[in-house]
Amino acid sequence: DYKFVDRTILDVGERTVRSFASKIRSARTIIWSGPLGLVEREPYDHATLEVAKAVAANRRAFSVVGGGETVTFLRKRGLGKKFSFISTGGGAMLDFLAGRKLPGIEALRASR
Repeated sequence: DYKFVDRTILDVGERTVRSFASKIRSARTIIWSGPLGLVEREPYDHATLEVAKAVAANRRAFSVVGGGETVTFLRKRGLGKKFSFISTGGGAMLDFLAGRKLPGIEALRASR
């Protein structure tokens, strides 16, 4: 279920948004990295906005969001404070959560 122009997928569709929102409602931990569509252009920001609203509405979940584009998107829409933790590093955040070594953190550890 996608929205596309000239065979380029620019956003996920309504069916996918409903599926994600359904899972988000019952989640207790939510980890999100990266927008769902071309959020710089309407109407391709729709799915990202709807998923962000679903996460914000789940007050029981611990929610982590990462990635510069996603963080900027959330802050512009006043949703940044609705998440438990925000990281501008999307890929690095996922690597950290997966237990991988990050060069910057390793350099800090070595400098002690």
